[in-house]
Amino acid sequence: MNEAHVILKKQLKKKNYAVANRLLEDCQACAIKVGTTIEQSEGGGTDAVPILEEYCEMVYQLSRSMDNEKESDKFIKKLQKQLNKATNSLRDYIQEEKLQIVFLPDKASMWDSLESVWLAAKEDKGCDVYVIPIPYFDRNPDGSFGEMHYEGAQYPDYVPITDWQEYNLEQRHPDVIYFINPFDDCNYATSVHPYFYSEKLRTFTDWLVYIPYYCSGGSQAKHFYELPAYHRADKIIAQSPQLIRYFTPEVYQKIAALGTPKFDKVLNYEHERSQVPEQWRRIAGDRPIIMYNTSIASILSYEMQALAKIKSIFRLAQRRTDVVVLWRPHPLIKSVLKSMRPELLKEFNQLEREFIDHKIGIYDDTSDLTVSVMFCDAYIGEETSSVVHLFGVLGKPAFLLNMTIPEKIGDEKTPLHFYDIAELNGELWFSSGKNSALYSIEKDSKEIVLQSLGPTFIKKNRLFNKIVSQNDRIFLIPYNHNAIWDYHPDSGEWSSTVIKNALALGNFSSGCLDKDSVYMIPAQYDYIVEYDIQSQQCYYYEIRSKFKKYETFPTDSETERDPLFFNGVCQQDNLILMASARTNQVFEFNTDTKALTSYEVGKKENNYWGMAYDGENYWLISNRGKAIVKWNYQTGHFMEYNQFPAGFSGETQCFFNIVYSNGYLLVFPKYSNMILKIDKNGNMTLADLGLPYQEGARKSSSYNWSSNYYFSKTLQDETVMAMSAYDNSLLHIDVKNEKCKLRQCFVDENAWLSVIARRFGKCGENIPFACRENHDAPLSEFIEYMAKPDEKIRKNQIQAYREVISNMDGTCGKKIHQMVMNEFRS
Repeated sequence: MNEAHVILKKQLKKKNYAVANRLLEDCQACAIKVGTTIEQSEGGGTDAVPILEEYCEMVYQLSRSMDNEKESDKFIKKLQKQLNKATNSLRDYIQEEKLQIVFLPDKASMWDSLESVWLAAKEDKGCDVYVIPIPYFDRNPDGSFGEMHYEGAQYPDYVPITDWQEYNLEQRHPDVIYFINPFDDCNYATSVHPYFYSEKLRTFTDWLVYIPYYCSGGSQAKHFYELPAYHRADKIIAQSPQLIRYFTPEVYQKIAALGTPKFDKVLNYEHERSQVPEQWRRIAGDRPIIMYNTSIASILSYEMQALAKIKSIFRLAQRRTDVVVLWRPHPLIKSVLKSMRPELLKEFNQLEREFIDHKIGIYDDTSDLTVSVMFCDAYIGEETSSVVHLFGVLGKPAFLLNMTIPEKIGDEKTPLHFYDIAELNGELWFSSGKNSALYSIEKDSKEIVLQSLGPTFIKKNRLFNKIVSQNDRIFLIPYNHNAIWDYHPDSGEWSSTVIKNALALGNFSSGCLDKDSVYMIPAQYDYIVEYDIQSQQCYYYEIRSKFKKYETFPTDSETERDPLFFNGVCQQDNLILMASARTNQVFEFNTDTKALTSYEVGKKENNYWGMAYDGENYWLISNRGKAIVKWNYQTGHFMEYNQFPAGFSGETQCFFNIVYSNGYLLVFPKYSNMILKIDKNGNMTLADLGLPYQEGARKSSSYNWSSNYYFSKTLQDETVMAMSAYDNSLLHIDVKNEKCKLRQCFVDENAWLSVIARRFGKCGENIPFACRENHDAPLSEFIEYMAKPDEKIRKNQIQAYREVISNMDGTCGKKIHQMVMNEFRS
């Protein structure tokens, strides 16, 4: 009507009276309609209706005096003033219509995925809010619907519940619907009622918003990549920008990376003792409480092995009186087992009854996960569960269980393995095969001493493949690491020099010392690298291209992944000889001139895994075969030996390494069935060392290294040392007399307690910060740590999670509500 007044004035000046009259008729009709509507909706007693009636009378008077320019101008000003008066009156009496917001959770335990958004909407005076828990079904093994569940009675008392049968979504057509179950009919274990599938919800509302029921540590499971609900929702809430790539690109424009309400719930939690069951407090007393979370994924993946793990945790909980275990199985475990693994359900039920009947700890089947998280001091469980991240954002320590590790081996000790040893001042030094810990042991002692955890503690398999020593220095040659480490035992100081463009796996297989340099021999890296000990600089000598003219790969793709060199490295003064694992070439590197020469040794089809020098000739063992070749460096003459002792078996990858001691060569098996003893003339016999195991056997499934040995090496006193994969025993071999002593390599757990905090860190793409179970880090040690946790670790953990979560300040729900309101109203 304001715009009509402007046009009316222009038409009167142009003396277009017919047009002006129609405009006046429209203004009068509009005023009458507005007044009628007010009377019907607001009733009497408002000022707006008589103001509009007076407006209509003014319109009539103006229509009678349109040809009088002076009068008409006066009436138009009066009309505008009266219209403004009516507008102000309407603002006082006509309230803005409220938006209807509906929340559709299913399981009560997943309500935390929506609660903070609901709280924000509930405080918005422009919204009418409804929480409508919806029913869901178990699936039978044939995929049909089984028992229906409705958990409306299990929600917190402060959440008003609307019955799903009393609110007709189709008729009431709410403005916004929030939902958390994206599967529709694509879930094989459960299903929400089909009435609430996203294809139907899409037709029941103007704005459909999907919020995931789970939280993440930085990645997302593959089965969430593309689901029907994504294409039907108007908006998808993601935990952080990093997670957007885990959705199909077609829905990127719908995604708002605002965080997850699940974290709001724990971050904004108000501690009220009344929320914790009295029985829990009575059981716990003053002891630390550890939540043991059992996920669906672990049981589906590991089946009986996972159930055995549960049983082992129960046994540990019964033995430890200094802590309390709160066991919280996933609320859908029984439904999923019934549908997908019915043969495991009976065993799981027995475990559940055992835990409860024997009062092993606190059994938690409550619907409010937040109370449990806040009650507990630490987490143990699988990394696939989003529960671990609720502990993560709070800085409460998390320990990730390994389903393949049974009860701890030994009483209080953990077995070690390593890939090489170095002699220094009468001691043997080695680096752990599972992390960066550096140890030493006296030759005739059983005590293993933890010397250092490295310049920074790293948990990764086979960080270093070789270790060399010189002048009170220890050098660790990187295999699955990106830097050479240099250690001073006297001072305990470390230095680390990064290798340019280092690979994630398989950089260097060996290392040699000459003068003031360490030469690193490549496995998969393209260069021989010289590390200058004084300047701590690296120099690079390309070698991979030299292989091209010699390589003739068979069709076996496995060969293409073989390293350039492995154990076939010998040094004579300034010459480093390297037997190729891919060709029949032996390469020679001159450390003075940096020149590279190659020699053809043996048959064209040969390639070599190891090499040893007997003072006259070099002996080479086959990689992809079982040839053993003696080669004279001076004459170039070679001879192949294949007269193996009776009972020998193996055709390819038979040998792991060859060493020389006291006039004999020992060939250690990779996959063949015996250690060979060879004299300088090539006569082979079985090395009868009286070992308490058969080659290829393993003491238990915990010992799973594929090769039969980790390393073998001749020491300065001619003793040969090797580590067996049977049980990680260290062999001390007197070759001349065929005598062997075995030493068990265990480390005392208590030696780690002062440095347990350094075991925490990033544990894969989806775990920003935790401690992972392995033989070096058993659960019992984590429990010891709980007696005195490190505050610095807690802060580091919270910071790690801040990097993968948006709005980790408890404001996610408010920001989701505000965003939806802004976009809906626009």
